[in-house]
Amino acid sequence: DQALYYSQQTLNSLQRSGDSAEAGDILRFHAMVLRRIGRHEESIRYSKLAIQQYERQYGDDNILTTIRWTVDEMVRLKRPAEARSFYFSTLARYPAEDHADSLQRLMITGQVYRLLREYPKAESSLLQAFRLQEEAGELNFFSYRDLGQIYVESKDYAKARPWLHRALALADSARQVAEMS
Repeated sequence: DQALYYSQQTLNSLQRSGDSAEAGDILRFHAMVLRRIGRHEESIRYSKLAIQQYERQYGDDNILTTIRWTVDEMVRLKRPAEARSFYFSTLARYPAEDHADSLQRLMITGQVYRLLREYPKAESSLLQAFRLQEEAGELNFFSYRDLGQIYVESKDYAKARPWLHRALALADSARQVAEMS
C-alpha cells in the first residue's frame, strides 16, 4: 500500500518539477508497483512511458528489462500477438552495442518465447546465450535455471533435471533462490 502511495507522490513531484533526469526510472518503478498489485493495464501504460523516456534520456534501469516486463504483462492479460509484435518492433529500435547487450537480448528473447510458449525458439535463444556466457566465463545461476525452466514447462523433465541441479548447486542458499525468482 505504501509503495503505491509513495510512487504516486514521486510521479506528482516529477510532474510539478518538470525535471526529467530520473523520469524513465521513476515511471518504470511505478509500473513495477502496479504490476505487483495486479493493475496490469496501468503497468503496461507506465512501462511504455518509461521506454519512451529512456529513448530520450538514459536511466539507471534497463530498457530491455522494461520491454520484457511489458511483454510479460501483455501475456498475463492473454494478448500474446500484441506481446510478440510489441517486443520485436521495440527491440528493433535498440541494436546491441556490445557483448553484454547481445547476451541480454538473447536471454530476454528466450524468456519472451518462453512466455509465449514457443519452447523450441526459447531453447535456441537461451542456448545461444549460454554459449556466450560460457565463452566469457560468465555462467551463473540464471544460465542454468532459465534453460531448466523451459524444459519443465515443455514437460521434458529428463532434460530439465541436469540444468536445474546445476542451478541449485550455484545458488548460495534457498533464500537466494527465492529472491532470484
